[in-house]
Parts: sequence; C-alpha cells; structure tokens
Amino acid sequence: MKNLYCILLLVLPVISFAGEDMIGYLGVNAEDLSSAMKVALGVDNGVLIESVADMSPAHDGGLKAGDVIIEVDGVKIADNKGLKEIVSARTNEKVKVKIYRDRAHATKTIKLGAREKSSFNIKFDVPPLPDLKDILSRGTEEIKKEVESLKKEIELIKRDLEELKKK
Repeated sequence: MKNLYCILLLVLPVISFAGEDMIGYLGVNAEDLSSAMKVALGVDNGVLIESVADMSPAHDGGLKAGDVIIEVDGVKIADNKGLKEIVSARTNEKVKVKIYRDRAHATKTIKLGAREKSSFNIKFDVPPLPDLKDILSRGTEEIKKEVESLKKEIELIKRDLEELKKK
C-alpha cells in the first residue's frame, strides 16, 4: 500500500500538468490552398504542407512537405484554421489523416502529440488621463498635435502586435 501511495504522488502531478494547458500537436507548417492550386492539384479542399518539424508526430507518421492534408478522421479540412481546430482538440490521440501526394490519395495513421498552449499577455502601461479641465484649457493646435502623436503611437503598437502574431 505504501508503494501505491508513492506511485500516486509521482503520477498525479504529471496528470494535472497534462490537463487544460495542453493541446494536440501535429508538427506541420501548412498554407491554405488557393482556388488555382485546388484546380491544379485536382482537389476540392485541403491545406498544403510547407514543412514538417523534425521528430514530430507528422514526421513520425510519414507526412512530407508538398503533401496536401484533405481530411483528419473523416472531417474535411477546408483551411489551416480548420486543421488547427481539429488537431488541437485531440491531444495524444491516434487520427487517420487523408493526404494527396504525387497524384494519389493515401491515408496515414498518426498519433498526435501534446504541447502547451501558446499564449502571451501584453501589458500596457498607460498613464492616467489628465483632468478634463486641463485638456479643455489647451489650445486647439496643441490638442491636434497630441492627437496626431497618439495616432502614430497607436499605429506603431498595431504594427508590433502584427509582428507578434506572425511569430
């Protein structure tokens, strides 16, 4: 009984770690198919695999750059977002991935992995607004200059956020 208690103490932290903070992982970088690409390849739907991560579930399952993922467990993949949604919901599960490669269809059984959800928090240190009386006492030109300055800062922040999204 003492040994069982020790084993539970070692296993429980691992179980709690693999909870809601984990999502399914395939290990591909894929791009949506344009209408022209669908016509050229002769497929109605899917995403084109641009690259496969080394030692990933996709790599171990035999997926390659240039493959088109058409279905995952019978669910048609319309775009990259759809692929991410189905994979992220299936942590450590085996799935059947239907692909199109070299003018032929094939099905691969792949055991998805698990990884932590990627998230980042952005904290803005915004100083408190001055009193309304102070703002109203300023001249119109001064306020216009401040508004223009704020617009530029907002555009810089938007650009920085877009860069963060790409990473």
